[in-house]
Amino acid sequence: MTKKLDTLSNDNPVIRHIEDFRKVHSLLSFALDAEILSVGTNQKPIRMNNLTLENCGDACHIQVNIKIKNQQQLITNNHLSFRTELTRRNDGQNFFRMPVWARRERYEPTLESIHGEVMDLYDWIKPTVEEILLRRFVFNRVCEVLGPLFRPSLIGVFGSVATNLFLPTSDIDIAVTSLDHSEKKLIEVVDLLRHAEDFDSVSAIGRTKVPIVKFVHKKTGFNLDISFNTSKTLNRTFQWIQRQKRSYPIIEPLVLVLKRFLTQCGPSFSEPYYGGLSSYALVVMIVHFVERVSPKGKILKLGCCLVEFFKYFGEVYDYKQCLSCAGRGIDCFRQHLHPESSFQTSQSSDRAYCDPLWVQDPTDIDNNIGSACNISLIRSAFSGAYHTISQGLKLCRQIEPIHIKIHYSGPMISSVYRFRDEEILRRQQCIDYMRSGTCQLSNNR
Repeated sequence: MTKKLDTLSNDNPVIRHIEDFRKVHSLLSFALDAEILSVGTNQKPIRMNNLTLENCGDACHIQVNIKIKNQQQLITNNHLSFRTELTRRNDGQNFFRMPVWARRERYEPTLESIHGEVMDLYDWIKPTVEEILLRRFVFNRVCEVLGPLFRPSLIGVFGSVATNLFLPTSDIDIAVTSLDHSEKKLIEVVDLLRHAEDFDSVSAIGRTKVPIVKFVHKKTGFNLDISFNTSKTLNRTFQWIQRQKRSYPIIEPLVLVLKRFLTQCGPSFSEPYYGGLSSYALVVMIVHFVERVSPKGKILKLGCCLVEFFKYFGEVYDYKQCLSCAGRGIDCFRQHLHPESSFQTSQSSDRAYCDPLWVQDPTDIDNNIGSACNISLIRSAFSGAYHTISQGLKLCRQIEPIHIKIHYSGPMISSVYRFRDEEILRRQQCIDYMRSGTCQLSNNR
């Protein structure tokens, strides 16, 4: 897809020197994730092959023809956004829009400013009161439907919804404590849900260690999973995460912004079933990282922590030799803590080899909660995010401050964080649904 981007300069020329042109060209390419086909003035075209400027007056009209590499990236925050001259077309409409989460009209292209960007992103994606209550309403409805089979005390919510570390698109995970998870009981659960008008797409995954029933809440589109569990590990996990949140306040925003990053990358990055990193494993990795870079009590900048996390787990961390564990504050070697552990590795040439990930479960140190993760894919995503942000900062440092002031408004992290319009609309619809008064919460839970 090819678009035209027009701008008029101020009294000073937009591009006075060939070196500035090269830098603006690089920044545009980086910001748009696009191929710049040609650049022209209101007098003569600028030849792209040898990057020469011809007859570029002090008040030239710059026209940039760009080719978007991926149409799917034309979404609410189209990477880096530029100031008025580069965002306004002849028809008066803005080609670029500030991200929906941005709280300011302008961000500086500095590492210090990234802290404000990440804080604004966190403030937007963190659960609202309406979203918390709406999930409680849906959970209560599940309890009512399953009432003929289980007492309410046997049904509980766990995972990100229990800890309030959920995203607008997160599933609702429900656990039923029951010794009877036979196929007959599973069929009874499925039948009750299918006959309830609130739910749709009900299916069961049986013949596994932990049977699961999957379904969707019609009004909100929430995906729900019911698992049958007889152990107390879920409660121990919940208590551990709550303690970490109290000990390190920075963990909550880091978890949410990193979960959002992995979620937008796709199921292969965020869903354990597809080889993605589980939320629990991500929390442990974040705690390991925070303990490593800062002792308790030290105030950490969220923006710097995010960039350093991308760098650490994308470039520095030795996945083959180390394991992620909480409570130590240092990198730990597998052979010291788990000398008996052996990983199934394949050196055969007929299939790709993925480095295994070991994330130690703090509630059960012999349990590796990262064993199903395709860490090669996850690592490349973290590395790519780090290089995207660091390269953007580097390019901005090379451009004259006057050009940055005129053409750059940020935010820098919008180059790695993107939101689709339909995602934003769906979230607002859920909030409006809760505000409408249609959902009545019972007081018995």
